[in-house]
Amino acid sequence: MTMYKLYVDESGNFKRLVDDIVVAGVLVSFTTSDQELDERLRALVQEKAPGRRWPPHASQIRPITFALLDDPNVDPIVRKARDVLAREEPRLFADTLRTIEHKREVPYEAANTLDKVLRRVDYSTYTRLAQRDQLFRVLMRGLPAEIERATGGARVVAFVATESARGAIGRLDTHRDDPYLSLLEALRQRCCRYLAQLGHGTEAEHEALTRGVRDPGTGVMRDLSAGDLGRVECTSSSGHRAVLRSGNVRSFDTNASVFLVLADYSSNGAWRTIAGSQHTALSRLESFLRMELNCALPSARGESHIVAIPCPPDAMPHRWAIELCR
Repeated sequence: MTMYKLYVDESGNFKRLVDDIVVAGVLVSFTTSDQELDERLRALVQEKAPGRRWPPHASQIRPITFALLDDPNVDPIVRKARDVLAREEPRLFADTLRTIEHKREVPYEAANTLDKVLRRVDYSTYTRLAQRDQLFRVLMRGLPAEIERATGGARVVAFVATESARGAIGRLDTHRDDPYLSLLEALRQRCCRYLAQLGHGTEAEHEALTRGVRDPGTGVMRDLSAGDLGRVECTSSSGHRAVLRSGNVRSFDTNASVFLVLADYSSNGAWRTIAGSQHTALSRLESFLRMELNCALPSARGESHIVAIPCPPDAMPHRWAIELCR
């Protein structure tokens, strides 16, 4: 029996209406246990990227973070880079490592400074770290294909909901409405409609990574909860019914699944594609997802193409959802 699960993450600053924001989801079909498949894929990632701290965060895929996050006892290039940084910027380097250890995040300004130091002092080592960066991106791009091979043909579908908030200023009541919850609902509704197209009685579970949201009732900030991921039902034009069951909220910690890592990579890449451009062409976002996630929808002639799916009629201007399939 085929099981479906939707994994959701976001990118962008949802606290600033002038910033671009993205909610992305990756729908995976399973013919085996999702936990079993997750363990197989995670082992594959760790085999091809030894020493990489888990979970890899898409915003931290850059040469300097390989030196700051990866295990120097596993990778001699990381060890050499750390020796250079410890010699050239001992205090800043030590402070940065302490911040990473205690807050589990890379301080942006410190990383930029250390990046410039390593590039200036030992460009050869920096270049080899940059090669690690590119290889890891290739690895992430290949995950949908790995899922397909591991399951004997599983379908991987990517959904993206976003809005150019510059075009929506004045439409949001910043004390009551939460842009993340708004986009999340658009994405979940679109996913449910897609499931209904697959046939009668299709059901799916879903998970989202934790974050802060503005409570729709009180306007007070709180953590995302399972109550925000309620059951969604829909019926296709042919009468087929689908259900997206109530979801679970997960932390992006050492227990995060490969599928949540893929959702994080998808949302971050989609955000980078549209960031800073008020009218990003839909084709650019489609191109990113096709290239970065290696997803395509076979046409009747067997040729790959991309299908753009509009959001519900009540969606704000500049918001869209995109579906891509293998």
